[in-house]
Amino acid sequence: MEGKIFSNNIVVVAKNGIIKGDIQADKIIINGTVKGIVYAKDVEITKNGVLEGEVITNNLVVEKGGVFKGTSKIEVENNAG
Repeated sequence: MEGKIFSNNIVVVAKNGIIKGDIQADKIIINGTVKGIVYAKDVEITKNGVLEGEVITNNLVVEKGGVFKGTSKIEVENNAG
């Protein structure tokens, strides 16, 4: 699939899934391949997952065997108020 994905919930990229584009969601689980920018509170790259690009998140988990090629930025939530 090519394009942009927006969700207020969880986005799961299946083992054989290939996304070329940006993903914005509450949580993103990558079990397939993503090439682009991902933006979420939580991002998980499973042992079969590949992310090539940029990740902007509060929490990044890369399982053993998972591949991350790119840059990461930590978005710190401001809970002061």
